[in-house]
Amino acid sequence: GRPRAEQPLSPIQFSVDIDSELVEELPAEIELWLVLVAVSAGLLLLGLIILLLWKCGFFKRARTRALYEAKRQKAEMKSQPSETERLTDDY
Repeated sequence: GRPRAEQPLSPIQFSVDIDSELVEELPAEIELWLVLVAVSAGLLLLGLIILLLWKCGFFKRARTRALYEAKRQKAEMKSQPSETERLTDDY
C-alpha cells in the first residue's frame, strides 16, 4: 500500500480521583443454622436414595442357585456341536 503521512500526536489531559481510604472487606459470614439445615437435608436425600435402591433390590447378591444355573447353561452351550460337526458326523 501507499505510505500514509503521520499525524503529530496531540496531548490529552485527564484527571483521576483516588480514594485513599482502605476499606477492609470482611469475609461473608454464613449462618450456623443454614449450614446445619443444608447438611441435614443432604443426609436426608442420601438416605432416601439408599432406601430407594435397597427397595429395588440393588444391594442384593445374586442368588447362588440362579448363579449355578447360569454357569450350567453356559457349560451346556459350549458342549453342543457346531453346525458343521452336526452335518458331517452322525449323532
